[in-house]
Amino acid sequence: MPAERLSRCELFDTLGWALQFTLGVAALMILVVKWRLEPFERRRSKSTFLLDFSKQVIYSVIIHALNLMFASTMGDVVRKQDGPCNWYGQVQALGVTVGLIITIVLLQLGKLVGVEGVKDSGMYGSDPEKPELNTYCIQLWVWVALVTVQRLLLFALMFLARHPLGNFGNWLFADLKHDGKKFAFIVLVIIPILTSIIEYWIQDDVLMAVSGVSPKKSASSNRALSLEETTSLLDEPVAVRDDAMSSPISRTTVGIESQRKSD
Repeated sequence: MPAERLSRCELFDTLGWALQFTLGVAALMILVVKWRLEPFERRRSKSTFLLDFSKQVIYSVIIHALNLMFASTMGDVVRKQDGPCNWYGQVQALGVTVGLIITIVLLQLGKLVGVEGVKDSGMYGSDPEKPELNTYCIQLWVWVALVTVQRLLLFALMFLARHPLGNFGNWLFADLKHDGKKFAFIVLVIIPILTSIIEYWIQDDVLMAVSGVSPKKSASSNRALSLEETTSLLDEPVAVRDDAMSSPISRTTVGIESQRKSD
């Protein structure tokens, strides 16, 4: 029994915590790379990117905590024969597929009904260089609520299918059961880092695309509108005269006056 206990994959020992921290840092850094790869003319300002990045950081912390609690409950209480690492690996894989679909559906529903914090996601005011903190806080709280609901829905689906999923995990990870460290490395690093890169990359695009307008484009449109309005105001007397001269009545009047002068 002691040897079996030592060889078991654990989520909360020193190795588990070290692997999880490494995973989080490595996966989130992909967002920095993605930002730098954005076309220069459409690249988010540094302030906007940092706010978007912070949403993903908070998301990763919340989801990671929920995943750990779910995997521990399923592997240590509901189906003890599976073990928590079995369920942690599966919740990571299903999170980037089923969970991501749920997130996109919830975001689109929020946009459809005009939920504040969803319809304007990624827009923190008219000036991307000076984001409005209250707008960001609203979007952050809505995002936290949305991803929490998403994960709870995913957990409910997994619980309903716990027996086939548990059996599938035991078959899939059968060769790793005897080596706890290798099992932990696979489910705490390899699987999560691959799924997280895909998940963060797609979610970053989705969060920017919900409003349908990029921050730089919006700011440029505002500046162009202001310039157009200013020019219109400055040229208004000329425009009025041109419009007046272009009407048939005005042309007739001018013609009569010219004829009288010639006579």
